[in-house]
Amino acid sequence: MNFEKFHSLQNYIFHTKRPKILLPIFILIIPTFFLYYPYLSNALIFDDYNIFNGNPSIYDYALTPFNGSPRTFPLFTLGFVETIWHSIEIHRCISLVLHILNSVLIFRILQELPAWGKYAPRHDQMFISLTASLFFALHPAATYGAAYLAQRTILIATLFSLLAFYFFLRGLNRGAISDSITAAVFYTLAVFSKEHAIMLPAAILPCILLYPAPRRKFMANALTFAIPCALSGTYIILRMKGLIGAYEPLGENSAATITADPKILTLANSLGFIKPSSFHWFLSITQEAGLFFHYLTAWLLPNPNTMSIDIRIDFLSEAKLSMMCIKIGAFIAFTVSALLILWRGTWSKAVGLGMLYMALMYLTEFSGQRLQEPFVLYRSYLWAPGIAISLAAILAILPIKKHHIPIALTAAAFLFIASQDRLESMHTSKSAWEDAEKKLTSTDLPGSERIYYNIALNQLKDHNFEKAIQNFSIAIDKQPNLAKLHKQRGYAFYSNKNYEKALSDFSHELTISPNDAETFFAIGLTQKTLGNSQEAHTAFEKSSELGYQAATLFLPQKPIYKK
Repeated sequence: MNFEKFHSLQNYIFHTKRPKILLPIFILIIPTFFLYYPYLSNALIFDDYNIFNGNPSIYDYALTPFNGSPRTFPLFTLGFVETIWHSIEIHRCISLVLHILNSVLIFRILQELPAWGKYAPRHDQMFISLTASLFFALHPAATYGAAYLAQRTILIATLFSLLAFYFFLRGLNRGAISDSITAAVFYTLAVFSKEHAIMLPAAILPCILLYPAPRRKFMANALTFAIPCALSGTYIILRMKGLIGAYEPLGENSAATITADPKILTLANSLGFIKPSSFHWFLSITQEAGLFFHYLTAWLLPNPNTMSIDIRIDFLSEAKLSMMCIKIGAFIAFTVSALLILWRGTWSKAVGLGMLYMALMYLTEFSGQRLQEPFVLYRSYLWAPGIAISLAAILAILPIKKHHIPIALTAAAFLFIASQDRLESMHTSKSAWEDAEKKLTSTDLPGSERIYYNIALNQLKDHNFEKAIQNFSIAIDKQPNLAKLHKQRGYAFYSNKNYEKALSDFSHELTISPNDAETFFAIGLTQKTLGNSQEAHTAFEKSSELGYQAATLFLPQKPIYKK
């Protein structure tokens, strides 16, 4: 292959006395659009249902664009579109536009970075920036943010974060205080879109170290940016302080199951933890420190065969004090290495900037107890731009400039195909959870009951009652104290006309959740079907007392007017 011709083509496209900014952006947009376009009609999956069919209603979100709570504006965008158009395709088009904008902003940020110098002439700089941006745009891990409507919060928070980064850099390059103020405004919008963006100022202020000394001239820009950000960040911390160290949804059940393991109990006692919640948080922090490198591996060595909507990790086998120390030590070493590389005086310090961006933005993963969902790819979307920055810096240093185009085309083709595989797996809720089951390395992994539960829900909707009962039973064996598992299996038994077993499951569910009005209603229906009128009446009456309106239809109606 004649690489000289490729290099000449690269020079022709990207060599500019007048920079052709629009051409690389066009090249970035086209493959990203064609990647996602065939999947704009993909169905709702997992947490999408909680937003579109939950309480508050999706239409309630359309009433409030902004308020004092994080995530309001992203949810407003979903509610507004659903109210006006009621179209899944329009929802996904907006997510696609946001993803493309994030990719374009990464390209523009890389263009604003100083000190490319001798490592990359102008045309190489533009091509390298495009390559790194395409890496982000076409990456299969990014599909879990871009193609998952419930993650609109992450898409918009990333957009505002990158806008803050871009304007702060532009302010440094131009000496414009107004750009630093604009950056602070975008940070505020980012952290109000998703509180996980709170570490952004700490992640982008170190880019001042990319500039040659003396750096005192940047002090005004830094302070103008940092002070408003500190105020916004403090407000969010005070607003969300109840969630610091708290369990994620259903995490307490997972924590109780994990703590019941004798090895975990021994470890907790040896470390002197008195409160279980404190030990769970410590366990979560050490686990997330190690999983940081799993996320990095997923991005740097993308393999669709190891990706799914619900990845389960065997962290119990590594629950040893020595392994915990190694994980925390490795994360600290990564962060310190990033600082040391950034402190150096060559273009390679941009590698350090990207690494530091990843590590500091990742710190929010330590704020809660992540035992139910320890490893979720969409979370990495927020800090993955740091990977693109480091990648661009490495490409600028490596002596492969004549081979850039064939390497970039090969990588883009691989990423495109891998992302198609992931988008295809998310075509329906059923396909997403069946894909997750295939990716289980063991059926005994902590939290795997959620996969079987969701597979069973889809089988219940498809009237495949025997299979649904089988998978609900697998989930119950793994998590016997989770009320909804017994309730849903009860529905499956009822639908399969096995009324006695349905009653048994509903009754068991009430021992876990004694005030579940819906379950009393289900018992009433089952007793009515069995011909037990008095028992049915008692159950309907209890359901009505607990606020389940449908139950009143099965009770004797009181006369409206007295004679």
